[in-house]
Amino acid sequence: MRRTLPANAKISDEAKVIVQECLSEFISFVTNEANERCHRECRKTISSEDLLSAMGSLGFDAYVEPLAAYIDRYRAQNLERGHAYRRGPYTGHGLHRPTESTPSTPLLGPPPPQMGGGKSSLAGEFDPFWGDV
Repeated sequence: MRRTLPANAKISDEAKVIVQECLSEFISFVTNEANERCHRECRKTISSEDLLSAMGSLGFDAYVEPLAAYIDRYRAQNLERGHAYRRGPYTGHGLHRPTESTPSTPLLGPPPPQMGGGKSSLAGEFDPFWGDV
């Protein structure tokens, strides 16, 4: 929450608790939908693709493509570090992924400017979503 607020903004303990409760409910909501998909397909393990599909089917379509891009960048970064994944890039739920015949355009622009002039605690680190922070 701090990264999106001005440096001098204060967040009450009550606001933090409410945000945490909302996030917990959201996670439960999406996870239950993904779990139902796994049951329909006779699988026991929920994958990132299941979560993205669940978000799309629950009406959070606007988040599917950016999250899929984040996952792809995260996997690419970890592949460079020697970690392997069994699955390729997410292509489900109507997403169009560039191929060799279609030009690749960035899905996301640069990160938003830091509000309030505050310094990010992540300065100098790599974020798969935004790149170098």
